[in-house]
Amino acid sequence: MKSLFIGSFLLGGMVVLCLQTGCTRLNSQSPSHRQSWEIAELLNRNEHLGSVEEQQVVSRQYHTLKYQILRQSDDWKSYIQLSRLFMIEARVTGEHGYYYPAALSLLDRTLEYASEHDIQFQASFLKASVLLSLHRFEEALRYGEKALSLNPYHALTYGTLVDAHVELGNYEDAVVWVEKMVNLRPDLRSYARISYLRELKGDIKGAVDAMEMAIEAGVPGQEDRAWCRTTLGDLHLKYGNLPAAENQFQWALHERSNYPFALAGLAKLSQLQGANKEALQLLDSAALLIPELSFFIQKAKLVKDLEEPTQLTMLQTSILEMFDDDEEQGHLMYAERAKYFRDVLGDDSAFFAYTQIALSERPRNKEVAHLAAGMYYRKGVFDLAREYAEISVQGGCKDPEYIGLLGLILVKEGNLKEGTDYIKYALETNPFQAYFFTKELKTFLDKSVKTKKA
Repeated sequence: MKSLFIGSFLLGGMVVLCLQTGCTRLNSQSPSHRQSWEIAELLNRNEHLGSVEEQQVVSRQYHTLKYQILRQSDDWKSYIQLSRLFMIEARVTGEHGYYYPAALSLLDRTLEYASEHDIQFQASFLKASVLLSLHRFEEALRYGEKALSLNPYHALTYGTLVDAHVELGNYEDAVVWVEKMVNLRPDLRSYARISYLRELKGDIKGAVDAMEMAIEAGVPGQEDRAWCRTTLGDLHLKYGNLPAAENQFQWALHERSNYPFALAGLAKLSQLQGANKEALQLLDSAALLIPELSFFIQKAKLVKDLEEPTQLTMLQTSILEMFDDDEEQGHLMYAERAKYFRDVLGDDSAFFAYTQIALSERPRNKEVAHLAAGMYYRKGVFDLAREYAEISVQGGCKDPEYIGLLGLILVKEGNLKEGTDYIKYALETNPFQAYFFTKELKTFLDKSVKTKKA
């Protein structure tokens, strides 16, 4: 995803009680808690992720909280604080499959045994945040609503509701909640959400302005501000403003050295400018810092374009293993799989299958509707393709990829003038785009120009 803050930034299934090796066993003395239970160990960070001081603080916090829980098994405040720490580490290190189940195990135990009103609120809110990170949006919405019922004055709870409603395609509900959120707490998190919702409404300038406000509200060097800069860079990239995109990626790296998502942003920029060797080096640097699936998929696309089949085969094996590992830990990845099979493997059958699953879960979401439009376009079912393409741009969305696909569909249906106008908009808005349908857009427009000249 994502252009929206999801899950761990706000700081399901069977609970994983023992996470890999090295877990610390806790034997509670309370009669109601007699079963043994495991506390996940803190993984060693890559030495380049954050400052030495930051890593030392995290280590001290972890060991203090673990000791307090081992000493007093019903110290629910320590459970809450440790779950927050795990969520932050998941975001910073990219070890989602390890830390999110670790956080869920703490939160589920807290929700089961703790009776204090505020503890129940905090555990519900944090569980909603983790579930958002795992793309379990219906569950996240339920826990967000539970948290709201326990405390209607907590701004970040409104953030979980914004995120869940956006992912489920309930955009007007998301607007209502983000207004409540920003009224309670106008800060980096609320401004970032406003930015994304403005983009969905087609207000690109307003989206940029709001993200710049989010950056100003952040602290230089902190991960969340680096995230905002990188997200703003991606927004500029989407709408063809390459110099502004590069500026944000470079600033993110200046403020937080080796920030992996900024390195991946510069890799996208390098590839668009034809500097493929530099793009590969940047992606390798990012992937060495954190095992982020999107970096490997980005590299696979580049290797495919460079026609290096041996390296591509190796990458494909790793990527499918990463998908499987994420899903084993409860992370739903249907839309991401659909795009991977379409863009990298060129496997229409798998693309169709995963798109159908994503569509059954989130039929009103614009991103999923866009995938469905592409699926029906590939199948030649143009009436359904148009229906979903129109859903993807409802509300004034100006995403050049979405509008370009709608243009192709309209052309196939015989609506040549409107379809051509949409295709022109897509390519003029971002002439640098490298999207699955971009080649087809350019081919159509080239033929149209030649036909007019003839």
